[in-house]
Amino acid sequence: MEKLKIGDWVYYAGDEYQLEGALGYVDRVVDSYCVVEFIQDRKGKRLKRRKSCSIGELIPAKSKSPMTKEDFDTLMDLALATKDFEWCKQLLEQLKGQKSGKVG
Repeated sequence: MEKLKIGDWVYYAGDEYQLEGALGYVDRVVDSYCVVEFIQDRKGKRLKRRKSCSIGELIPAKSKSPMTKEDFDTLMDLALATKDFEWCKQLLEQLKGQKSGKVG
């Protein structure tokens, strides 16, 4: 069983058809379960869905490419919608660092 931590990107591979292949990030880890905030469905459309999942229902998303400006915009919108201003600030700092070549 893969160990997941807060902030890891994952794909949903559980029994719920509507979420199959959806992309999200781990918001909380409790024993063998995670709370995941799904932001994109399998077709790439924007999604806003929070779900408690067993770790066995999740596949880690391995990406070596840096996030795009659109990715940052989507996550910042989500951070503001959930009133997580600290996360929004962190995203802005990451975006600024990526533009200056410090992140990536």
